[in-house]
Amino acid sequence: MPRHAPCVPCLGPLQLFALLAALLRLDLRKVLSIAMLTILGYLLPPPDPVTDARLRTAFAEFDRDLAAILGDRTPHR
Repeated sequence: MPRHAPCVPCLGPLQLFALLAALLRLDLRKVLSIAMLTILGYLLPPPDPVTDARLRTAFAEFDRDLAAILGDRTPHR
């Protein structure tokens, strides 16, 4: 009676992933490192410093403008 290879359920998706990566010419080391970091809980790479600074400036301006529009909104007793 021949011995069969064990059934590995994740092998199909891994083959599909490898084919997709080859077709898109992705760097597998980078993709797999990002995937591992995602699996481990580190969901996003660090933000782009320029974009982060612009976004913080935009929110600061929005907050300042909103405070000027709303004025003093503390309840008076």
